[in-house]
Amino acid sequence: MNRRVDNRAYSQQLLEWSDAEKYPVEHELLATVARDASSPEGQAAWRDLVHAMTGEFDKVKADIFYTDQEPIRSGLLDEDTISDIFLTVPVAKGQEIDFPIDFYQVTDRDKFWAYAIPDHGYLPQRYASSGSVKIGTYRIGSSIDFYIRYIEQARWDVLSRGLEVYKNGYTKKKNSDGWSTLAAAAYYRNIIVSDDAAAPNQLTPRLLSLMQVFMKRNGGGNMTSSGFQLTDLYISPEAAASMRSWDLSLVPEKVREQMFAKREGIPIANLFGIDIQEHEDLGIGQPLQQLFTLPAGARGFGLVLPGGTREIVLGMDGRNTGRFAKMPIRKPGLETFADASSYTHRSQTIGYYGWENIGFCTLDNGFMLLGSF
Repeated sequence: MNRRVDNRAYSQQLLEWSDAEKYPVEHELLATVARDASSPEGQAAWRDLVHAMTGEFDKVKADIFYTDQEPIRSGLLDEDTISDIFLTVPVAKGQEIDFPIDFYQVTDRDKFWAYAIPDHGYLPQRYASSGSVKIGTYRIGSSIDFYIRYIEQARWDVLSRGLEVYKNGYTKKKNSDGWSTLAAAAYYRNIIVSDDAAAPNQLTPRLLSLMQVFMKRNGGGNMTSSGFQLTDLYISPEAAASMRSWDLSLVPEKVREQMFAKREGIPIANLFGIDIQEHEDLGIGQPLQQLFTLPAGARGFGLVLPGGTREIVLGMDGRNTGRFAKMPIRKPGLETFADASSYTHRSQTIGYYGWENIGFCTLDNGFMLLGSF
């Protein structure tokens, strides 16, 4: 395994290793990478192939320049924030993505009443029909490349970290596009709720209560059939900090204890049955806030906030968002390739690249609601 390639190009080396009889170990590694370069097995196989090509490492890490030392100043990678909201829909290549529209919608609740009829008369005909929504997909891609010399001298597993950072690029892109889709759904509902009795720039329990009422009034159904309800509220870290100034005249002590005992991965508090959660892209000057407030010419919605308010909050019915929020992904999903061509070897580089075909849509914006304070 641990043989120097000297000046031969990668393509020639890979061609030699494709001979299963002569190089059974290398051939199996190539097959593993070809099956799925992004899997843990494919990642380990690719690393072993690189070690064999460069000749600078061995599998037992006996080289004096290689240690298990962890690098310092490591940046935190973004976590997925949309998979619990959007339902992933696998789609075959070339297949149209078509979602039917129900002929009975929230706005039709007064069109299909039954009524008292006389002994003699003709019942009117009320025809029902609907269309469908076609969703497009688009390709996203990413890459990461390293100098071979850097890998040889880095003294830590650069390639594994590189694959993590490479895949994180897709996570960041999906998070951004997914939340932008949700923001658009909330904006085009044409409702923004504010507490006109609140102090300037102060998030209040009354705002949550007003948003809850607006969601119910415009969500369809009646007292026994459950329409849309406000179950989740996303706010900025600054708004979360302002909540801690709420005293006992605003919220009970139990809610205050939740806010001061906030732990990672759980909501800040639950008030009126609403889970209040931080979103770092909300807040003045942050991406989601700017998407709403920047003018259309600057790739924003041009939203004018109600007087005396400066920040956006996003409300959601999070009970079954997959019914309305879809993320089509064309098969085979994320395709990752190890860049081992003669060109990269001549340039003394190694890397990964790939792409994925995805889309986002919200089929009913009734589960989203905007508020401001």
